Amino acid sequence: MRKLCINTDRAPSAEGARVPPDSELWFLDPGPANEAIHERFPGGAAARAKLASSITGGLSAQFYFSIGEIVKKAGSTSSSLKFTGYEFREATKGSRKGRWIIPVPGTKRTVTVSSDEIAAFEAVQPAASAASRP
Repeated sequence: MRKLCINTDRAPSAEGARVPPDSELWFLDPGPANEAIHERFPGGAAARAKLASSITGGLSAQFYFSIGEIVKKAGSTSSSLKFTGYEFREATKGSRKGRWIIPVPGTKRTVTVSSDEIAAFEAVQPAASAASRP
């Protein structure tokens, strides 16, 4: 099993954003949207949709996935993606003050999506979201 943790602790750019703004992350508050990496890709977006549909009331606008893993079953040729996320709050002190990086206790959620689920999710998305990103 491989684990992908993306470090977003780099210094902010001149505009103050760590990741370029993405209009497709409209479901997140502006602070968490700067930290959300996995939701920018089809696997993370499919995982968020799957998780949101299974929770009464949906997901909070402060929830994003912070860990992504490739899960491959023994003897299988296909693999799945496992995402783990939390609701985050803004750091109020320290070197990362103002960043949405503090996980709220009790909000951990994990979801696994197969390549078939990701393909099905991409098939129902509008053509605009399938455009290549810079």
